[in-house]
Amino acid sequence: MTCPNCRAVNPQGAKFCSNCGTALPVTRPLEGERRLVSVLFADVVGSTALAEQVDPEEWVELMNGAFAFMIAAVNRYEGTVGRLMGDAVLALFGAPEAHDDDAARAVMAALDMRDAAAAYGAIVKRKHGLDFAVRVGINTGLTVVTTVGDETKAEYTAMGDTANVAARLQGLAQPQGIVIGPATYALVNQLFEIKDASREPLKGKADLLSTYEVVGRRTKTAVSQNLADVVSPFVGRTLNLERSRTCLLRRMRGAGG
Repeated sequence: MTCPNCRAVNPQGAKFCSNCGTALPVTRPLEGERRLVSVLFADVVGSTALAEQVDPEEWVELMNGAFAFMIAAVNRYEGTVGRLMGDAVLALFGAPEAHDDDAARAVMAALDMRDAAAAYGAIVKRKHGLDFAVRVGINTGLTVVTTVGDETKAEYTAMGDTANVAARLQGLAQPQGIVIGPATYALVNQLFEIKDASREPLKGKADLLSTYEVVGRRTKTAVSQNLADVVSPFVGRTLNLERSRTCLLRRMRGAGG
């Protein structure tokens, strides 16, 4: 549960923020709900080999630092951390709270992770002599979001093929790379510099999947020009679309420094 005041992450069911003391909203995600979600899967490259080279306590400290900037990037764009693994984060954009631009928010979070990882990697290199990097996969599609587990341990996460493909796209990315699937590409290609990566076979898939590599954000001018090329009108939505575009441009400008 994310604090609406300071964005600190609190345990599910907490009544007050452990960081600032703000009262937390009493909400519970709908169980077994079908949603259109952009799933972000990020992990530390070569974590097994890296962990072998440092003391276990140092590795815990190193990974906590990595989780800190990955979780911060998800919270910044109002995503939800669905799962923390030993070296990876699974995050949802579109559940339990949905936005018109969830796919774009997922990509912006991934770019922030990449930038933060570069800065963090310099510290890790200087302190431990290790090459630290992350890689990210993002996939968009219908999925079932639900609370899994029991009364002793539960987590809110995405189940099904969309999340599985996001994890496999992450595995295709190069160190510090971000790979997205075709559905995500269709939603964000006007907003980011993207190049075709390849058509890849994925385990359990009969057909090759088109993959795309996110290079970076477009400039403000390029974004405006590309959005102007979208010619399919939404009747009665002019004001809403203009507000959404203005909000997104402000977020991208702020994230770019």
